[in-house]
Amino acid sequence: MLVQNMEQNVLLRKQVSDLTTQNQKQTSNMASLEPNLTTANGTISSLEQKIEQDKEFVLELINQTRDLCSKLDQKDQGLAMLSGDVKDLTDMYNAACSEREEIKEHNSRMQAELQDLREAAERKVEVLQEELVYATEEVERLTKVLDEQAGLLQASQDQTARKEATIQTLQGKVLKNLQEAIERTVRGESANHVPQSSVIPKVLPQTPHTP
Repeated sequence: MLVQNMEQNVLLRKQVSDLTTQNQKQTSNMASLEPNLTTANGTISSLEQKIEQDKEFVLELINQTRDLCSKLDQKDQGLAMLSGDVKDLTDMYNAACSEREEIKEHNSRMQAELQDLREAAERKVEVLQEELVYATEEVERLTKVLDEQAGLLQASQDQTARKEATIQTLQGKVLKNLQEAIERTVRGESANHVPQSSVIPKVLPQTPHTP
């Protein structure tokens, strides 16, 4: 029993010695850790201050984010309106393109019709020019014929005038001879001495009259 107590005391002393040694080590470690703890506490305080600052910054970022979200919503609405406007403009552009194509086709048809009309007018002008040349030649020919006919008419009128003068002269002579014959008859001259044809002609000579 005594031996056991002694052994237990030895064991307890050893444990106490070990614990003392361990305590000294821990004390030494704690002494060496105190500066680190102080530094850590300073760091923690600094970090806490920074966290507070960061909180304010984060709150500001959150507010800015909300503002940006609101602006984005407005921009989305604006983009939706712009998309509608773009669609309307696209429809108007497509309609304008279609109308332009129709106008181009109409202009092409009009140009073709104008070309046909121009060619028809040119052909008609050529025909009219030919007819004008023919008419001019006919006028020149008829003018020449008219001049010739006028010359012939003038010559005929001159000849008629000469014949009229001759007729007047012959009529004067006939009247004179008739007057002389009547005077001789009245004076009682013998009819045997005067030829009957020279006294009173039965028929006066006929002369052609030119209208």
